[in-house]
Amino acid sequence: MESTISSSDQLSVIDASIARLTAELEDLRVRRNSYAPVSKLPPEIMENIFLFRRDDHYGSNNPSNAWQWIQEVSHVCRSWRLAALQSRELWSRVSFESPEYAELLLNRSERVGGGGPISVEIRSEPTDEEDEEYMWEAIACESQRVKSLDIQRNSGGSDEFVWPLGLPWNPAPILEFLRMEVTDDDLPVAGLLMLDHSSLLFAGHTPRLRHLELTNLLIPWSSSILTANITTLKLTWSDHISRPAISPGTPTEFFRALDQMPSLETLDIFQLFNPEMNTFRSDDIVALPKIKQFTLKGITKQCTVILKHLSVPPTACLSLIPLQLDSQTGIEPLSQTSHLPGVLRMIRALHKAWIRHGEACRGTHWGAYFCFFRLKPGGCIQLRPIVPKCNKELEENTEPGTLMLHLPEELSLQILPSKYVHFIDIVEDTLTSKSNRASLVRHIFNYFPKTVHICLRDSFTHTAFMEHIKAHAFDPPAPENDSNVNTPEADNSPSEPSHTNDEATPPAPEADNPPSTDPQAPRTNNNFDNLTILSLQGVKFKVPNSNSNSDDTTDRIDVEDLLAFLRMRSERGKRLMQLRLSKTHDLKEEDVERLRACVDDLEWTQATSTA
Repeated sequence: MESTISSSDQLSVIDASIARLTAELEDLRVRRNSYAPVSKLPPEIMENIFLFRRDDHYGSNNPSNAWQWIQEVSHVCRSWRLAALQSRELWSRVSFESPEYAELLLNRSERVGGGGPISVEIRSEPTDEEDEEYMWEAIACESQRVKSLDIQRNSGGSDEFVWPLGLPWNPAPILEFLRMEVTDDDLPVAGLLMLDHSSLLFAGHTPRLRHLELTNLLIPWSSSILTANITTLKLTWSDHISRPAISPGTPTEFFRALDQMPSLETLDIFQLFNPEMNTFRSDDIVALPKIKQFTLKGITKQCTVILKHLSVPPTACLSLIPLQLDSQTGIEPLSQTSHLPGVLRMIRALHKAWIRHGEACRGTHWGAYFCFFRLKPGGCIQLRPIVPKCNKELEENTEPGTLMLHLPEELSLQILPSKYVHFIDIVEDTLTSKSNRASLVRHIFNYFPKTVHICLRDSFTHTAFMEHIKAHAFDPPAPENDSNVNTPEADNSPSEPSHTNDEATPPAPEADNPPSTDPQAPRTNNNFDNLTILSLQGVKFKVPNSNSNSDDTTDRIDVEDLLAFLRMRSERGKRLMQLRLSKTHDLKEEDVERLRACVDDLEWTQATSTA
């Protein structure tokens, strides 16, 4: 008698076979994956790969994309998932793109990281009220382990969206980085937002805060979060804001706040202070001994007052952006020569703050001179000061800092004592028209007669230089008794001034009586008698009998003109010490040898072909 198996029993047998085969298949997959090269990577390498994938997707405005990196690193295979779930750093970066996403990250950072430090970023706009409340409550609850907080969002016209007032805030004992940026389009009308309740930021207890950066948002100078440990303080506004008319406090509070932050290394201040700053006077000088980068943007007179009450080391790199206040248009860059007296006062205050020892050095004013001039794109100039070698603040073999000055050239040239500038460096500028660039370069050559080293990095500066020397350098040298001939004092090294007569009256800074910048004004020493090094980068030479179009030939120089200049200098006993031609175009090897014979040293490289 044949046994019969019911349908249910047959299904059970089949299901059991499927389960067994599925388990075997899964085991085969695991064994197969173990032979894959990626599975042999150390856990540390796998973790770095996962971190790269996370950072690629992090902060996405689309919540679905924010989830994508999690799926890529933990939903591929078992070994990847285990490696991801065991990584403490992978879950330490929290974004509030959606409540569910943030909750997952917070839970895993708590479970995997054992309650370790987290970095929080907020990029979303104010949306649902419940989601907004959850976000701030979560941050408040986790404040004990927040190490970094980066907020960038539209405020909706109220600082409540940047930092709500109604929630209880706990201290943040390990917070080191805090950045808050308001991105409202209507800020030019509304002005900057003032975070008056800044004392409630983490209950005013952020003992380890080192980096504080606020954009379009101010806090009072008396805020308790401005602690002695801060090394970076940036209080700035966006370029499109024309009327940032809110003051964060009195001048006394401002200088007191800086005095309480002696560890500052980076300080960016873009602010309009209240009218009291224009007339503020104090005998106290606030020293910033560790400052490395200092950017100051504001009304010229207020910048002057601030600099008069500060002291920074000569190694600091400074950036000055003086502005004018117009009742109709708001704040604007300086644009008129009538602003020159105010700019000169600001520069003198800068020298006293920057090279304080230089002013008192043997009664001279060497700290008021610059030896380095660089024209950067957009018209910004970079300067390096002359620091007396007796200045004890500058250690041996340590270079002084630089000054970035954001002024139109008609103002910037007039503040410089031209005879002490011995290095001119002009960087390529694609923002200015060709004719204006060439005119400006020729103007600079006219202004700095004592140049020792010229570095030109743009083809139009090369042609402007050659036009200049053809027009002026081949003139006979001036008589020895001519007032334009270099005096022994002028020939001294700019960094080591001589003092042959200590009782002599020190030379007043030329910035007090600037030479004329009129292109038609009498020129002095245009044949570059002091020039010892000429650097031309990316220089293009004319090709004889070429069919190049006119646009291409206008930015090329003739090698014969350069040879004539070098030979003329040799004949006059002023042979060039070094000629640097880098990334040259269409310079023949025989011409290289002809140039080499006219200078003491020639450095030459050819441009790499892009074909």
